[in-house]
Amino acid sequence: EAETAISCFKNIFKNKVKPGTEIKINEKSNIRDPVKDNAPPLSRIEIRKVIQSNSKPLLVDLYVSAKQEYLSSTVILKQGDDLRIDAAVLQLFRLFNKIWREAGLEYNDCPVRAHYYKCVAMVFSIPFYFKKKKKQKKPLYIT
Repeated sequence: EAETAISCFKNIFKNKVKPGTEIKINEKSNIRDPVKDNAPPLSRIEIRKVIQSNSKPLLVDLYVSAKQEYLSSTVILKQGDDLRIDAAVLQLFRLFNKIWREAGLEYNDCPVRAHYYKCVAMVFSIPFYFKKKKKQKKPLYIT
């Protein structure tokens, strides 16, 4: 049975993984890089680092295999965080970049700028509502 992206990432957080751990991905799973559009399916995930924080985010390398295996992305996986905070921080980075660019701020003849990142939300359970004959709404969780 093909593994889904959700079950794959759930298992990574369920098992306490250590840096250097490699997770091979089944070819039939069709799990793709969440950051890059139209990327080939993932072939393996390598845990690079467990970041010291309350939520224990993981710095991971995502490898894809087309004709030959190569590093597709390096991402931070976090479970249980509210991405609205990340979105607010990204807006601040963009605002400061604009202010610094307009002011012509430089350090050692290089323009000063904040590097920002892409934030992709991944959910483990998605509530769907359906109607019964009695017209009662009940949540159905698909995992």
